[in-house]
Amino acid sequence: MDHDDEFTLTLQTAREPNQLRRIFSTQRLARYINRSDGALAQARVAFRDVEPRCRSRLCNASFALVNSWYRPLRPHLMKRNIREKAVGKITVSLFFLPAKAGALAYPTNLQGCEQIVNMQRYYRTCWQSGCMFQKGADLKFWKKRFFRLKGWRLFSYTEAREARAMIDLSKASALVADHRVISHRSWQPHGSTEVTISPVKNSFHVVFENGEKIEFFCDSARERGRWLDVLKIAVDCQLQWPGWVSPEDDEADEDEDLHPAVDYGPVKDQEVPVAAI
Repeated sequence: MDHDDEFTLTLQTAREPNQLRRIFSTQRLARYINRSDGALAQARVAFRDVEPRCRSRLCNASFALVNSWYRPLRPHLMKRNIREKAVGKITVSLFFLPAKAGALAYPTNLQGCEQIVNMQRYYRTCWQSGCMFQKGADLKFWKKRFFRLKGWRLFSYTEAREARAMIDLSKASALVADHRVISHRSWQPHGSTEVTISPVKNSFHVVFENGEKIEFFCDSARERGRWLDVLKIAVDCQLQWPGWVSPEDDEADEDEDLHPAVDYGPVKDQEVPVAAI
């Protein structure tokens, strides 16, 4: 669709003309129905007026409904040119999806569009931030770092709060704390990744499908609880993006260029309903 295009929204009846006569008992109402197609009114929309608001997002917009085929109450006026008449207002939900090369299937309803919008919102939102101690991945010994959890990506930062590395929790298979698995995704313990009791207080660890393990601990049990609440959701949810959208569409992410902190190896994708968010 070009920027200067226009489109028309038509409000139509879904009944046969003889049925409509019973509904619209007076000629005053029935005269607004187009006899050829049952149209009641139309709204003309300029694409350039709505595109910024509904591009890759849902929006509600209201438009004036007009009728240019109504029949005057006085039959002798039928021969005169009928002026377009405003008869009401319509509010609709809009979602504009730009064409994308290589996309095979697009959503067929607003519900499908809204699910992807929710996925993008989850991906971009910072759900928790704060300092934790980490051991594993790029650290052989315990080191305190500042972290931010955005969607299922756990970003670590230097003391100067510069982005350092990213841990992709969509590749994790289990979240373990206090000698029990509190969140998992088709996890089978093997080798050194079996559940063990950590000697470090207020600790937990994340296990990946390739056998990698990253340990963390917090300054207090309360702080650890806050992290576990959001991390178990990130580990449980693994969302698949359709070909017509990507997480970064229309929004830059200052942390996107970071290299993963773990070499995750091959991982099988699993589809989880968006409602799980």
